[in-house]
Amino acid sequence: MFKLPKGDRFFSKQKNVLEWGAKEFSMLQPHLKNNRTCLDIGAHCGITTLRYANHFTSVHSFEPIHYNLLIENTKDKSNVRVHSCAVSDKIGIVEMYPNPINSGGGIIPDEYNKCFIDKRYENEHAQMPEVKKIKVKCLPIDGFDFIDVDLIKIDVEGYILPVINGMIKTLTNNSPVIQIEMSAFDNVNAQAHDIFQELGYVKFDKYDQDWFYYKNN
Repeated sequence: MFKLPKGDRFFSKQKNVLEWGAKEFSMLQPHLKNNRTCLDIGAHCGITTLRYANHFTSVHSFEPIHYNLLIENTKDKSNVRVHSCAVSDKIGIVEMYPNPINSGGGIIPDEYNKCFIDKRYENEHAQMPEVKKIKVKCLPIDGFDFIDVDLIKIDVEGYILPVINGMIKTLTNNSPVIQIEMSAFDNVNAQAHDIFQELGYVKFDKYDQDWFYYKNN
């Protein structure tokens, strides 16, 4: 049985939680040239990781908060490796707000998502002022020297520029298809899009908040 964090009010309401993200995956599949390695960045409890494990030879899943449940939910998948850390552009420690209502909505504060932080946690009318930041380990994707990467999924609640900047070598050397949940802020989206364009990527589709890119070569 698939396990969710106690107190979650978002994913627990889904009629079939394991179908979450199925539409998005069907949209990118025609653009996959191979099914060797997938990176699931912001893997939560393993909903997408389980799907990827059925299609890829190897899946690396990154999750800084709910990694114990991620491990439990994917324990029968021998091709999944769980990394209990956040992804950024450096090796170190970052502060992160968990989200007890929507367990997939943990967020690392930065200059671009301050309005989210204020609304949820920090101003006088915050939705969850009782929630305190925790410290989590962060690592750049380029530090892993991954090879044969065919898909990277990024769902990091607006913390996308540090994540992208920490994987430039990986994108250059592997040319994976990219699925990325974009921020609500146009300036972040524009900067991310510019980085992808400079690397030779083309946006080929969009669904809800997710944008899809592939290397045009």
